[in-house]
Formats: sequence, C-alpha cells, structure tokens
Amino acid sequence: MKKLSFAIIIALFSIGVTACTNSAGTNTGTNASTNTGANTNINAGANTSVDNKITIEKAKEIALKHAGLTNAQVSFIRAERDIDDGIDKFDVEFNYNGKEYDYEISAIDGKIIKYDHEIEYANSQNNVA
Repeated sequence: MKKLSFAIIIALFSIGVTACTNSAGTNTGTNASTNTGANTNINAGANTSVDNKITIEKAKEIALKHAGLTNAQVSFIRAERDIDDGIDKFDVEFNYNGKEYDYEISAIDGKIIKYDHEIEYANSQNNVA
C-alpha cells in the first residue's frame, strides 16, 4: 500500500512539474504551437530579452561606421546612455577634422535614431570687427 501511495505522489509531482515548466515556456513570449520542449522555450525567451541591449562600445562603433571613420581618427566628447521620452538610447558625440558629429542610437537594437554634424568653429570665422 505504501508503494502504491508513493508511486501516485511521484506521478502527481511529475505532472505538476511538467505543467509548470510548459506554462513558463509559454509565458516567455514564444509561440505555444511551436513548443519543442520547455528548456528550449525558456532559454529562447530569456536570451532574446538580454541579447537585445547593446553596449556603449557597440553604440560608438555604429556611429563611427556610419560616419566612415575609425576610433583612432576621432576625439570622443561624450558617450552616455540616456532615456529620453521613454526611449532607451545612447548619445554619442565626437570630433573629426573640425566637425562635431552627434548621434542618438537605440540601446535596444542599435538603430540610428538621429544624427547630424556641424562645423565646430563656424562662428569664430564670421566675426567682423
């Protein structure tokens, strides 16, 4: 009798663990119809949210590549993370050859939100005595 009770308890526990594991995989944002196993779904959901963020170094790299410049060619003024109007982004500014480059880069996917460049010393050349 004890063996039968023990076997029933083990079976119920296994069913409960399986049910919890499957529901955790569904809650991670993966498609339930393509469920290939609880561990795959949990890991895929966790990695997606972590891997989407980029680093400040990656943001600098994206800005430099867009400008067609290298790290050795520029002098960085500022590179910092900011949240502006609910948008998680990096503000990257650097100088090259008398121009100041300004970039806003999404911290989520690395897309360039906004950029511009301007001549640094334009006003000092236009002063007439």
